[in-house]
Amino acid sequence: MNKIILSFIFILCCNELFAQNKTINIPKYLNGNTIYLHAYIQNLASHLELELISKSNDSINLRIWLSNQVIDIWSIKNNIFEGTLINYIETAKKTSFITRNNKLIFSKVKLDTFTSHIIFNLFQSIDNIPSKENIKNWKGGKDGETYIFEKSDKFNYSFKNYWSPCCQDSLLFDAKKIEQLIKDILSISVLAIQGKKFYNNLPKGLYKEAQGFRLLIKKKTTSKTLKKLNYSIKKYRQLE
Repeated sequence: MNKIILSFIFILCCNELFAQNKTINIPKYLNGNTIYLHAYIQNLASHLELELISKSNDSINLRIWLSNQVIDIWSIKNNIFEGTLINYIETAKKTSFITRNNKLIFSKVKLDTFTSHIIFNLFQSIDNIPSKENIKNWKGGKDGETYIFEKSDKFNYSFKNYWSPCCQDSLLFDAKKIEQLIKDILSISVLAIQGKKFYNNLPKGLYKEAQGFRLLIKKKTTSKTLKKLNYSIKKYRQLE
């Protein structure tokens, strides 16, 4: 998996040399940078058959990464918005949680103009909030949810990520705004309906979130298997 990510980083760097004149904003951590995370997400986008929005010529292009859903919103002209919802998940092996040759399953659903416009308007409430690396006292962790926002126009591209806004200090106002945004987006009925439909149509088996540690089981699983799975998750976290 690391070799794939490193190869994708090299391709991204080469592409940037020939990209159109855009200001690229990928924030840095205090002890490193987000290049690995950015490359991972771009690699995942490629497997989901999504174009890299950093190369988009649309007047506005917004991509929101949730746990097992991606929302693509764009506008070509006249402030008319279009959108696509992508549901996705990875298969998981019976006794190993580490991603090796897992299958990525996904589906795409077109969003109507009204819903697309609503989501874009909701995003406006946090558009000026920097990525978590640039927010003082924002805590990080390995568990929990990470929400990622990519935004592109003809002149700029930004990549922002936020680990578990709900777990931040109650006085961190930016975290509260992002948490509220996520709640508002997830309250849109079509996301829940299509997400449930996608899950119900999965064949019986064992799955995991593509960005996280949560297991989703669609078959009877013995306590012995679950014990092995819990050990695999613990071991995987220690290797991180």
